Amino acid sequence: MTKITETFELYGKEYTLTTGEIARQATGAVVVTQGDTIVLVTAVVSNERKDYDFMPLTVDFIERMYAVGRIPGGYLKRETRPSDKGTLTARMIDRPIRPGFADGFRNEVQIVAMPLSADQSNQPDIISIMGASTALMIGGVPFDGPAAGVRIGRDRDSGEFIVNPTFQEEENSDLELVLAGTADYISMVEAGADEIAEADMLAAMEFGQKVIGEFCAVQQHFIDQVAPEPREYYLGDSIPEVQTRIEPYLQQMSDVLRDADKQSRIANVAELKSQIKASFSDEEQSVWGKQITAQLKQLEKKAMREMVLSTGERVDVVLLMRSVQSPSPPVIFHALTVRAGSLADRRKRFRFSHSVCSMNGNVWTLSIPHRASVTSINTISHHTAREKSVVSALPSAARSGMAHWRNEP
Repeated sequence: MTKITETFELYGKEYTLTTGEIARQATGAVVVTQGDTIVLVTAVVSNERKDYDFMPLTVDFIERMYAVGRIPGGYLKRETRPSDKGTLTARMIDRPIRPGFADGFRNEVQIVAMPLSADQSNQPDIISIMGASTALMIGGVPFDGPAAGVRIGRDRDSGEFIVNPTFQEEENSDLELVLAGTADYISMVEAGADEIAEADMLAAMEFGQKVIGEFCAVQQHFIDQVAPEPREYYLGDSIPEVQTRIEPYLQQMSDVLRDADKQSRIANVAELKSQIKASFSDEEQSVWGKQITAQLKQLEKKAMREMVLSTGERVDVVLLMRSVQSPSPPVIFHALTVRAGSLADRRKRFRFSHSVCSMNGNVWTLSIPHRASVTSINTISHHTAREKSVVSALPSAARSGMAHWRNEP
């Protein structure tokens, strides 16, 4: 493949897409540049199809100190586990990319985004989403692209929206809205703001959707220049009869999901699935076993989704609140988990400013044995979401250690 480069400007910032020069052995690879921030994004797809009932996608955001011109300090010079920011960025890439794969595609996919240079001004996370989409399309993967992400800020003084603000521009922004999707739909929304009006948030989302469409148009033009060779992938066998026979059980599934007791609900859902499976003959189960299991999973998902959209009900939500007496009394919220918040006195406010909001998953919430010492990706992500929800309501003195969600360098 020959080197192909496209440089374009959108909303006052310059971007570059380059392929055919680095990581040629990957299924697809692209170098994305914004300012002096450069990210190499690669996509590698296995040749064989995996026998899984889920899409085997892995996304890694690999941070290296050389990207900012530094050498790791201390005795160990090798960099270790990803930072929280690296974990959140990998998740940010995963969420809009995962729904875009064709139904039935089960080849293992690994996407790796590696910043080669970080100029401490332009942020590498958003352009990594565009890079992942471009790499997949260059590789001829069955993916509903192009897809792109955008970060929308708003200038406090002028009220104008800012597209992909720099770290410096974010200092005077009262909004951080991250959207991702295609020109036709939005697949991810993540936001933090200083209590802006709902109408302003909706206006920002509409503006962001328009910007995503413009990034997707440029990306498609780049793909057309590359003209990737199509690849053949087996997407599995679709059996309409299985779905037709399972669909009538939707109302029964909705009824059992309304049970507020978790253990009872799990048992009733399992029993209903067993009854539905028993309606198929032994011969049908031996031939259609995987398709039946997949459709039962889809039935539960559809029933749960319709509950939320049509009635506003959610499964397993039980809220109680009580106070526990202690020198620094916390308030405990129960939603089948425990969340504790503690208000420190004036003398301790600076001591705790860097740990005002933290979250540790409780091992008993999943009802299965697993390690308690490992901080999971969900734990890190939920911690950040809770921090975003409360930081704007705190006094300025208490915010000093909670600004990492604004992606400060």
